[in-house]
Amino acid sequence: MIFKAVRLYLQTMISSVLIFLFVKLGGFEPVGIKEFVKAILTPVYGGYWFIRTYLLFYLIVPFLQKAVQSADEKTHKKLLIILTILLPVLRFFFFVEGEFGNVGDFVYIFVAVSYLKKHEGNFLEKLCFR
Repeated sequence: MIFKAVRLYLQTMISSVLIFLFVKLGGFEPVGIKEFVKAILTPVYGGYWFIRTYLLFYLIVPFLQKAVQSADEKTHKKLLIILTILLPVLRFFFFVEGEFGNVGDFVYIFVAVSYLKKHEGNFLEKLCFR
């Protein structure tokens, strides 16, 4: 798992460095050492928010998998309801944004999909048929 995360980081970094070299050699923009360092650190520094969010999410997936596998239907349902209420409240009242807000969305989708897959005939499916 860590190898895949490092590989994704390296792919992003190499793409960013190649774009930097293209801009530098083409003379399209005046770029220097500061921009080169940003290109190397781009997933961490500020570019590619989706990659940064995905890397954070990817690192917590094993813990999420254990949590949802060990949860019974009642606990899983409570977690889904809490996240359904908590995420919009945090965003609206506390302005939780950036990677942690986006990772929260990824976690919510993960919990919702795992609930639907794990528990056949769950309350969400019953509500859809009504």
